[in-house]
Amino acid sequence: MEKFKSAVLQFMKTDRTLTGAKNLYNRMPGKSLALQNSFNRLSANNPKDVRTVCYELCRMVGLENSQFESLMSRPVLEPTNVNAIDVNAAVEIHAIDTKVVAVLGLDPKSASYNELKRVAKELQETEKLPAPINQKKDTLIDYVEGAKQKALSEVKKEIPQDVKSSIKLRDQFPFLREKECPGFLKELVNDLITSYDNYIRGRQQLFDSMTLEQEAALAEDITENYIDNKQAFKELAHYRDNGQILGEHPLYRERQIKEELKALSPKALSDKVSALRKNISTNKKKAQKAKSDDAQDKYLEKVEDYTWQLDHVTTLLNSK
Repeated sequence: MEKFKSAVLQFMKTDRTLTGAKNLYNRMPGKSLALQNSFNRLSANNPKDVRTVCYELCRMVGLENSQFESLMSRPVLEPTNVNAIDVNAAVEIHAIDTKVVAVLGLDPKSASYNELKRVAKELQETEKLPAPINQKKDTLIDYVEGAKQKALSEVKKEIPQDVKSSIKLRDQFPFLREKECPGFLKELVNDLITSYDNYIRGRQQLFDSMTLEQEAALAEDITENYIDNKQAFKELAHYRDNGQILGEHPLYRERQIKEELKALSPKALSDKVSALRKNISTNKKKAQKAKSDDAQDKYLEKVEDYTWQLDHVTTLLNSK
């Protein structure tokens, strides 16, 4: 758990984004699936939502409330600029030694002679490397570059599979690195990785000893995650090829609804609560009277849709 505690501390210092928090929470041992699902309905633009996930991360690794408040009160630090490969997430997650991070972020060829000497000395002390054969600048450049490549190799080994998937996605869809990239698509990356991991994990579980009922439930879950995966990939590919959002993924509709609700006045939100409760009640009754499974499923889907909207509207009302 110490490794995860270090990861959470590093995240709280250098990230504190909703996507980063959900990525980290998804890797935590003993995570709550109910909380994990609820986090997917939170908004990256709502500080209270981000704070909620950050709090759960800190709680899981045993940080006191006073420590959490202290970390939240500090400004977010800029992460180390690491070149060659995108290992920011891996560095943050695994809390690589600060000296090694400094080496990863250093370009030996453009560094000053004094900086090269200082880093070379630190490498000898912290990494127990043998001293360079001499103190000439070209020798020090080769010496630091060699240490940097070794550190990169070690970081690559430590990168979790889902982070590797994220790196591959950024290579496949370069626009994800751009500041102008729509927030919806960045959230979609997390959705795609999560659904893919669940799909693979579910397939592996089918080979275990299970009852027919358990196999049926798992098969349905695998199918849903596979569809989520394909939908997310389709959105990313469409934006890459056309420069426009396709907008067919359920997450896009959810974001639009949340933006519309956010713009409502307290009075309008209160009226919305009444309307949503009425819709939930009406569709529950229709589901009970439905004459076919398909019809019942249709009404229950509406109940689920109205329910999350009601939860979100209630949260908005409490914050105003």
